[in-house]
Amino acid sequence: MAEAAVLHVIGGNDRGKLFELTRAETRIGRGTDQDLVLADIAISRRHVTILREGSRYRLRDLGSGNGTLLNSQKVDTVLLNDGDQIELGNTLMRFDHGASKPLASAAPLVSSTRPPAANAANTMPPQMKPATSAPPVRAASLAAQAAASESPDATPSDAISNPVAPLPTSSTDRGALEFAFKLVDTRVKQIAIFGAMAVMLFVGMGIVVNRFFFVKPQVVASDAEQAYRQGLRQFATGDYAQARLSFAEAAKLEPESAEAKRYVRQCDTEVNAKNAMDSAQKSLAAQHYVDAEKALSSVESISVRHDSAMVLYKKNAQAASVELIDLARRTMSTDPKAASDQLNDALRYDPESREARDLLSHPQKNTTPTTPSTPVFVKQSETTVSKKHKEVDLAPLPPLKEEKISKGGGALIESRVAMVAYRGKDFATAESALRQDAKTQSGKQAQRLNEAANDLKQLKSTLDRAQGEEQKSPDQAVKDYQTAFNLDAKVSRGVQAPYIRGKLGKAQNSWAQQAFQQGKLDEAFRAAREGQKMGTGDGGVLKQLEGKAVELTNKGLNVQKSNLTQAKSYWRMVLKIVPDNSATYLKAYNLINNSVGPHKDEDED
Repeated sequence: MAEAAVLHVIGGNDRGKLFELTRAETRIGRGTDQDLVLADIAISRRHVTILREGSRYRLRDLGSGNGTLLNSQKVDTVLLNDGDQIELGNTLMRFDHGASKPLASAAPLVSSTRPPAANAANTMPPQMKPATSAPPVRAASLAAQAAASESPDATPSDAISNPVAPLPTSSTDRGALEFAFKLVDTRVKQIAIFGAMAVMLFVGMGIVVNRFFFVKPQVVASDAEQAYRQGLRQFATGDYAQARLSFAEAAKLEPESAEAKRYVRQCDTEVNAKNAMDSAQKSLAAQHYVDAEKALSSVESISVRHDSAMVLYKKNAQAASVELIDLARRTMSTDPKAASDQLNDALRYDPESREARDLLSHPQKNTTPTTPSTPVFVKQSETTVSKKHKEVDLAPLPPLKEEKISKGGGALIESRVAMVAYRGKDFATAESALRQDAKTQSGKQAQRLNEAANDLKQLKSTLDRAQGEEQKSPDQAVKDYQTAFNLDAKVSRGVQAPYIRGKLGKAQNSWAQQAFQQGKLDEAFRAAREGQKMGTGDGGVLKQLEGKAVELTNKGLNVQKSNLTQAKSYWRMVLKIVPDNSATYLKAYNLINNSVGPHKDEDED
């Protein structure tokens, strides 16, 4: 079997590697499924293949992005010769195969059977013979070099020209020069020959300069640019998770690239939107319309899925309203406030729902008669129980109400540039667009645009301030987010309502935790319940409060006989920190109403 060829990596990340070409076909590229894998981002996943054809090897480019160079010339397919240099991307390899040495392309300049050049002078006519004959050293040297360069056993390194022999200086050499000048015995011939030599010299120098100084090097895209382009392709096909990885890599390699960072954020938005849409579809399949509506409302306005989400949202809004009305009917007797909130949400989904409005206007008429309005174990009269219940009124925070749309909202909606920027939460650009439009108007129209721009400015500053307060002053952040919620309703009819609602809910959770740590248990309870309404949960605070309520109930029992007033203060606090359907709430309520001591209770004055 013929000797196998070897590829030597002489430049690039894999420099020093050797690879023996023993297969009938050897695939080379960056992909992990290739026979020779090269760690070079400028190489295609499937770049070239080397096919064995008898005792020779053929290189074939597979349509690579940056192409293939053989000895600095771009090729598609070619037979390889020993010593050829193959350039793929930033990697340079040498092909070594003794059986693939190039054959001589022309007859040798000097035949091995030809008489020595030194005897040429003996055959010349007498009138042309020099005074003294000598072997032409220069000609013999050149002939030897030509013969050596065309030897079958020569290698690329043997083809390098030897240094030019020095001009002859002996008397014999001078005779040879005299003979040469007699061949050009006139000055005109001498000028013509030397002129031709000068032209050839200048042409040769021009070729060398153009070759090494003016030929444009191969342009290879940077790693950051390649990652960015790959991200664009993945983004266009909807593969946002992989696109995010590519854009994040581009942003890491090129930290100044604002576009790469923007695409990273957009990919996050699209991934979240996809998850929300999937969650909504599952909820719809289970006929949980309220959960589906919450998921759909979380799809941000800048997402490509936003329009589809809004179509589903409107399609199922009435079903969600019916679901909330049914839930409110069941909880109205035990938790009137929760039922009221559910009915308000039902109206938000379906503003034309007469049933929800009737329940809000006349809640007692719609309560099932068999449902007791107070716990059955309470032995006191209804009047006394009602009086006792007033002393633990939680005075909850007012629900968020969208303000009536002002003319500013219309101004924002009428400006396409401002609305696009506003949907992308670029409030500064939206404000600037409105002010630019105001300059082209006059009178009341210009005033409307400027007022809307002022509202946008206030909205941006309020949101920025709220975000800075979330950790240290979450209670203040809650107030600011409520202000921002109403401003959004005013300027855009609630375009950013889902976003601000989520922020508000998280701030409520932070406030609940902070209030609990500070011992403000009633405030913690109110904040946790508001967080639930915003759809962000209670942050685990209600469970902590339940444990605290058990502890306070037991404390009251321990001091009941010695200090009933103190015991009742513990139990009243329990009623402020747990829901009224909690077992601990019912126990504390019963203790307050049934405990009798030697002294009159201050609440019975």
